[in-house]
Amino acid sequence: EEVGGGGAMGPFLPNVMDALCRVLQDDDAEVITAASHCAAALGASSQGPALLELVVPRIRGEGAGMDTPQNRTAGLLLLTAALGGEVGQGGGASYAMKRAVAEGEVVGASETVLAPAALRLSEALAEPGLMMMEDLTLTEALLDACTAMIKRAPAACSSLREFGSAGEEEFGAAAHTCSRLVRALVQIQGNAEVAPFNDAELSLAEDALAAVEEIGKAAGVADVSVVYSDHLDPIMDMLMALGEGEGEGDESMLSSSTPQLRAFDALMRRVSSSEVAGLSGPHLERLVPIIVRHAKQGRSGAMEAIATDAELQLSMLAILETLLSAPGNEQYWPSHTPVLLQEVLVGNMVWKAGRVASTVRKVAVACFYSLLHNGYADKPVLFAIAPHVLPILKTDLDDYDASTRQLVCISLKLMFEALPGAMSDQPVQELYPSLLKRLDDSSDEVRYAVCQTFKAFFLAAPPAAFRGTVIDYTLDQLLVHLDDQDPAIQGLLFEVIQNCIPIDAPRVAKKAAAVRSAHRSPKYVDELVRMANEHGGAAP
Repeated sequence: EEVGGGGAMGPFLPNVMDALCRVLQDDDAEVITAASHCAAALGASSQGPALLELVVPRIRGEGAGMDTPQNRTAGLLLLTAALGGEVGQGGGASYAMKRAVAEGEVVGASETVLAPAALRLSEALAEPGLMMMEDLTLTEALLDACTAMIKRAPAACSSLREFGSAGEEEFGAAAHTCSRLVRALVQIQGNAEVAPFNDAELSLAEDALAAVEEIGKAAGVADVSVVYSDHLDPIMDMLMALGEGEGEGDESMLSSSTPQLRAFDALMRRVSSSEVAGLSGPHLERLVPIIVRHAKQGRSGAMEAIATDAELQLSMLAILETLLSAPGNEQYWPSHTPVLLQEVLVGNMVWKAGRVASTVRKVAVACFYSLLHNGYADKPVLFAIAPHVLPILKTDLDDYDASTRQLVCISLKLMFEALPGAMSDQPVQELYPSLLKRLDDSSDEVRYAVCQTFKAFFLAAPPAAFRGTVIDYTLDQLLVHLDDQDPAIQGLLFEVIQNCIPIDAPRVAKKAAAVRSAHRSPKYVDELVRMANEHGGAAP
């Protein structure tokens, strides 16, 4: 019998809710199924609004002794069941429950009942204390509750931001609800990479992404990344509110290995989609200062007091590299490049001993490469930073990680290409021995890369900067490697030596002719002699 809020059942509803919360965590699947049917029937009755209101404090952990994963999980399970969702769809739902839901036997609270309560419920699902709890059962229940809400009332949970007549951003109740649901789902995605959430039998990240995709479909967007981007600011507000204490700037500090940082990482990866260009760019004004604060180092490599956690620095640099690699943000990055170079990248590329330091250095070099490759650093910025960065990159050419050495070679090439003729004698004198060493590198990828670097190197300073000992010794080494067993290396070095001809054509002709008999094939040597002579440098 259906009764009104003031009828016979009203006074007993809290006790009924407590009983359902207990049995929804029973070990017997059939008991859970029966309790779920009961909760769904209650949600569909006139008591539905009151039940949804009562479950909020349980999810938020309010009340004496209630702020535990078990009690919060019970509230989440009851919400899911009251909405007609599958309790334990991450693996705990019984076959009978799944079939009943699929066949429409379980109804639950209607969209009309849920819609007015959606904002308050979503605030509970994204409550800060809940977001910081690292409990697998709780996380599965949270995912089920979010999914059930989105399926039951998509219009109330799926609105994107709107703009008023003055052009100012306006968030309605549905948009606020959506932001909080996405916040919770981002947390699940971020946690899914670490124990105990990374169980191979679970698919927490995939299921959370599927829930956000449902939001996107209801909102009429083609790619799920748009949902993350559209709600980035309110989600960031919620994330940064969890920071530890007050720091400089407007944002609180993040810490390494925390749910907060994992959610931030997951959010950044979603707005760096390769499918939809330009999503992260409009948010860089807010994001870059956060990254700078947490990955900051002086140019000397001495760690700033504010960034004492190398693991946190590594996480932030990895996030930065992800953002730098996202397409379609060309117009936004150049204004942020100077501070990134001066306060983050140059110092983090300085060689320091240790496994973590090596990884930090590698990711910092990768970020530097991305800045150069994407054209985010203009000539004035590179010219100003070159005296600081070239000595660091020279040292990093000897890094024991081959991929770091390769990235350094490519980064030097890009710098030389961006600043043709700009180097003076001193950097030429300091760099060429280190570049020559890489021709003997154990990695073929590094050898290929340094050949490309040399091509740009000979154009990065006036010819006079290379004449004398530099070109004399360099030609000797290049001609030795011109006889390499690898045809690809031979072809690349042939192109490199061609760039030496404008510097000192007579020396090229003379040295090439002198090694002709030592080479297995005179093809490249003869061509170099011919080209040098045509340039006006016939050997004496």
